[in-house]
Amino acid sequence: MGDWQKVKKLDKYYPMSMGWKLEKLNWVDEATSMGAAVAAGVGVGEFRDFNEISKFIEVEDVIYPDKERYEKYKKIKGNF
Repeated sequence: MGDWQKVKKLDKYYPMSMGWKLEKLNWVDEATSMGAAVAAGVGVGEFRDFNEISKFIEVEDVIYPDKERYEKYKKIKGNF
């Protein structure tokens, strides 16, 4: 999600429109280089698989959808 994840106002809209929880992670600024490092580690056999990235990231915050708003949005999202 990169820079999008930094925009506080959008935190509530994503979970509302998709009905999913949003997990905000640490290392947002370094996401691309972190992914490249893990891919290289998998490629040379240092890491077993891509799930190894979980050793380096942590969930800093979880935002849950507002179920009432999600149900309202679900009814009208076909209009868009």
